[in-house]
Amino acid sequence: IRSIVDHWGLPPQTDQTIRSYDELMEEIKTIREQDYALNLEESRRKLFGIGASITTNTGIVGSISISGPIRRFENQKDELVNNLLGSANKIEINLTSSES
Repeated sequence: IRSIVDHWGLPPQTDQTIRSYDELMEEIKTIREQDYALNLEESRRKLFGIGASITTNTGIVGSISISGPIRRFENQKDELVNNLLGSANKIEINLTSSES
């Protein structure tokens, strides 16, 4: 991560974009702890997004996300997170059972 940030920097896309390496590392720590990532207008104004990884016995194999207008989604964050993580879990179970 450090070499990527050193090479490319953290160019702002919006006023909410993470701009420092330390802030980025704190965000990554939070994402790892909660098992999902939020995009609260960080890449595009008025855009809300949630993403989670898809993991099998071999490691991370993909991801799943939803996004839409922040004014429609921000008040439903908890419900959307639960639905997204539930869907990710179902995909993981199906993929893991097909590996056997």
